[in-house]
Amino acid sequence: MNKSLAEQEAEALKKCGDVPFRAPGHIQSFGCLIGVDLDVSKIEYVSRNVEEYFDFGAEEIIGKSPSVFLSNEHIHEIRNMAGRSTANTQRQLIGEYKNLKIAGHVRGETIIIELTREGDIAENQSQGLDRLRWLTSKISHEAPLPVVVEEAVRHLRSFSGYDRVKAYRFRPDGSGEVIAESRVDNVDSFLGLRFPAFDIPENVKQLYVKTPIRMIYDVDAEPIEVLSAPKMPELDLSLAVLRGSMPVHSEYLKNMGVSSTLTLPIVVNNKLWGLFAFHHYCPRYVGGGVDLAIEFAGQYLSMVISNAISKQIVQSELDAIKIVNTLFSNKDNHKAKIISWEKVKLQLSNLMPCCGVAYCYRDKVHQYGTCPPEDSLNLLKAIMNPIENNLYITDEIANELPKRSFNGVAGALLIQSGEFFIWFFRRSSDSMVSWAGSPEKELINDGEESRLNPRSSFEAYKISADGKSDSWETSDVIEAKGLYRAINRAQSELVIRDSILENLELVTQELNHRVRNILALVQSIIEQSNPKTGSVDVIFEELQARILSLANAHDILNESGLSALSVREAMEREASPYTNSHLSLSGPDVGISKDAATIFTLVLHELFSNAAKYGAFSNSDGCLDIHWDFSHEGLNIYWKESNGPTVRDTKKAGFGSILIHNAFAYEFGGDTEINFKPSGLELKMFLPSSIIVSRDNIHEGLAQIGFPQTEIGAGVRKPIGNVLVLEDDFLVATQTKQEIDRLGASATFLASSNAEALRILGMENVNFAVLDINLTGERSGAIANMLIEQRIPFIFVTGYDSGEETMREFPDIAIIKKPYNSNKLAEAIFSALN
Repeated sequence: MNKSLAEQEAEALKKCGDVPFRAPGHIQSFGCLIGVDLDVSKIEYVSRNVEEYFDFGAEEIIGKSPSVFLSNEHIHEIRNMAGRSTANTQRQLIGEYKNLKIAGHVRGETIIIELTREGDIAENQSQGLDRLRWLTSKISHEAPLPVVVEEAVRHLRSFSGYDRVKAYRFRPDGSGEVIAESRVDNVDSFLGLRFPAFDIPENVKQLYVKTPIRMIYDVDAEPIEVLSAPKMPELDLSLAVLRGSMPVHSEYLKNMGVSSTLTLPIVVNNKLWGLFAFHHYCPRYVGGGVDLAIEFAGQYLSMVISNAISKQIVQSELDAIKIVNTLFSNKDNHKAKIISWEKVKLQLSNLMPCCGVAYCYRDKVHQYGTCPPEDSLNLLKAIMNPIENNLYITDEIANELPKRSFNGVAGALLIQSGEFFIWFFRRSSDSMVSWAGSPEKELINDGEESRLNPRSSFEAYKISADGKSDSWETSDVIEAKGLYRAINRAQSELVIRDSILENLELVTQELNHRVRNILALVQSIIEQSNPKTGSVDVIFEELQARILSLANAHDILNESGLSALSVREAMEREASPYTNSHLSLSGPDVGISKDAATIFTLVLHELFSNAAKYGAFSNSDGCLDIHWDFSHEGLNIYWKESNGPTVRDTKKAGFGSILIHNAFAYEFGGDTEINFKPSGLELKMFLPSSIIVSRDNIHEGLAQIGFPQTEIGAGVRKPIGNVLVLEDDFLVATQTKQEIDRLGASATFLASSNAEALRILGMENVNFAVLDINLTGERSGAIANMLIEQRIPFIFVTGYDSGEETMREFPDIAIIKKPYNSNKLAEAIFSALN
């Protein structure tokens, strides 16, 4: 069956999109590649050319330890690198091996190690950084976008030494255009030329967003195969500087006459805005750390360009807001609306090049300049489907309604928001569009299949607009989006204005409800204060203290904007009047929800008041120990008094006693157990998880939790307390601290050496420690022995060796290997504590 041209093109584009650019199965020849597991214990991938750099063949080292060619120091650095959160997003220098630079990154379950030779530029890494400093000092953050890209290509070419550097911007239709260029005199210019959208397939564009630099050393070089262990998946080389080129891309570059390329993506708001494309007409490799400097330059320039675009967007929105505010000032008064339109129509037409503008609201249409007839406009409203951000763009409006009259209008840009429509129109254009070669697809038929042939010519190729309008540029789209956002904001303000009385009524009802509840609670406290049990002065003092306790609870919530009352802070505030007493508080940082905060505070107040009157705080020797823990079911609070007066249960049912016994059970389904032991009051309170908020959620106002947060099994977890982290890698140390803090540590102290760890142990009360076995030039065994003597639990981490020597010396201490995730760290810590 014969396929139509459209079907053949669709098949060819799909075939192009299926090319495995991420995992080509081969690398380039300016280095070798090795992939190891996350434990850095086994080689799972290796490039065929490894024998050119080492004394063994590729097949013989698959499955072996990387220690066959790397030192312990290198392996240590690889483990540290793999443990950093940035290891999944960018390559990082690890060190040197002979004359090779070692860089690494993580993809999935594999650490990819690249060993690359010195670059063709006779500079070292330090010189590359000097050039980077120079480049960043020359590009102004305040310059407009055209100036930024002009300066960028000029400085990048000087920086890199390539024959040409061009700034390539993607247009709204997906095609590209060279908007700035710097080149040597003897190469042709691409400035102002366009490239069709199919030149860069969509999957390649997506890859560029995640790939900070792409280098092709020599389009004629033979690819180097990557071997793998049995049953291993294809290796994702997205971030690898050695990633091999696909044959279709190499052919494309050869047709262009280019031997070597380097590409820096320009990413704005996580989308590919454009590219800096470097071309050289003989093989060229930029290495030796200079490639990383260029990579950083690309990321820096993306930020500067993003800033320039943001300034454009802000200015366009400011211009649009003035227009929209005038249009919306009299939304329902048609006569006033006509007056508003007369005020803004000229401003609207000046937002972007156009021959006419139209404004439609409901059934009313206002026009200025050359526009299609009103009946054609109404038909267009019905059939056009807005695209991104409710914009519709066409440069050939007649295709929508071939039999209608458009008064010479060919192009239209529509902004729609609800019942509001704003149109911009353009006449037919007589201009010519310059392309880099013909933009038509070249198809090759292999039997029954069709594929795209890389374009063979890149000579300037001009095509007449042929009845179309001038294309809508990126700057036009920026203006249109600004106008769209201004319209949306204006509509939202109208909706808010219309509903403000209703919302105010709801807020007033809620406020009245809360005030009545608080007044009822205060009234209950007053009514249940029995004047027969003491003097009026004593009763007044108790009332004052209870109401002050309520005020304190609200202060804690309102001053910090929290969604819950911190258990620790509530206890510290209630205990603050008894500064000379022996008090111990311990437990994770959890909170009581706002709904239960007042009752919880009142119960605490009664308990502390009773301890001051009759219990542990009533003499100088008394002690009070409070600790709490949580599980999936809820929070348990343990209250134990000792060394105070002999305790007796008076059986009196006063306000405080009733509150302590019954409040949690009645309101929240909790429970309170009280034991009046002669040695001191002992009490256990249980609060269900429905009123408990986790430490992470206290500041975020999220829904109630399911405990625990880390996957280490259910059950009660002992508090961590103060933690010492002995780790010589700053990034790993910082990341470990964040994880430990999240697990509820009271404080975390970082030390990079044994001497610093000794200083911390001498000054701070340390309850737990995480020790890196191998530090820079020393081991942590001496600190470990000191911790054992002081009965402080700890664990080891290692990125250097297998830990066998340490296991023999400290057989009862857990060892986890870098890189480790939060669950593995949490499991090791809480296992050691229990």
